[in-house]
Amino acid sequence: MVPSELKEASYTLGATRFETTARVVVKQALPGIVTGVILAFGRGIGDAASILFTAGYTDSLPRSLLDPVASLPLAVFFQLGTPFPEVQARAYASALILLIIVLALSIASRALSKRFMKNIIR
Repeated sequence: MVPSELKEASYTLGATRFETTARVVVKQALPGIVTGVILAFGRGIGDAASILFTAGYTDSLPRSLLDPVASLPLAVFFQLGTPFPEVQARAYASALILLIIVLALSIASRALSKRFMKNIIR
């Protein structure tokens, strides 16, 4: 998506291929790259079906990084199905935390995209 005229102008001014890639192409493509990475991260947090069938579910607290732990969407799914009000309250709290995380990632994506848009030449 980077215009070839920008690359040619950089080569004309004596820049090497690496310098052109690092200083021209990356600056032009950075808003799209950052937006894609952050939105993919948010999408990965929100997807629960693949985790449900591959990782299983545990309701215990992990004691180390290698212990199994439930993802937030999976915790909401299983905890809402219980008849206990305390467990359902945890499910609503987990859903709120998940919503806040996805909202924060979306806002961060927009802010970073706007910040890097000043470097783009159209």
